[in-house]
Amino acid sequence: MPKRVIQATIENEEEKVITKTTAIYQDNIIKYKEKDNTMVIYNYNKKKLIRENKELKIEYIFSEEKNTEGKLFIKDINQSMDILIKTKKIKQDELNVYIEFNIDKNIFKYRIEAIK
Repeated sequence: MPKRVIQATIENEEEKVITKTTAIYQDNIIKYKEKDNTMVIYNYNKKKLIRENKELKIEYIFSEEKNTEGKLFIKDINQSMDILIKTKKIKQDELNVYIEFNIDKNIFKYRIEAIK
C-alpha cells in the first residue's frame, strides 16, 4: 500500500483542525487518522468524505452541480440524521483536494495537501 505524507485541514468559523500525518493512498482513496483518533477516508472518484470516531460517523458526498445529502450517525443514541450539503467549490489534482461547502449556513473548508 503506497504511503504519502499529507497535511489535512478541516475548518469552519469556530475551529480549525490541522493534521500532518502519513496516509495510505490506493485506488483513488486516501485514508488517515487525525490526532483525536478520527478515521478519515476520502474517495477521489466519488468525491465522498467519511469521518468516523467513537462518538459519530459522518458521510458527505460533494457535487457542484446540485445539493447533496450527507449522513450523520450518533453512535451512543443509535440515531441517524440527513444533512443537506451545498458544495461551493471542488478542486482536485493528484492527491491535493480543496472543497468548500455549506451545511445549515455554516461554511466549511476541507483540504488535503501532499507534502513532498
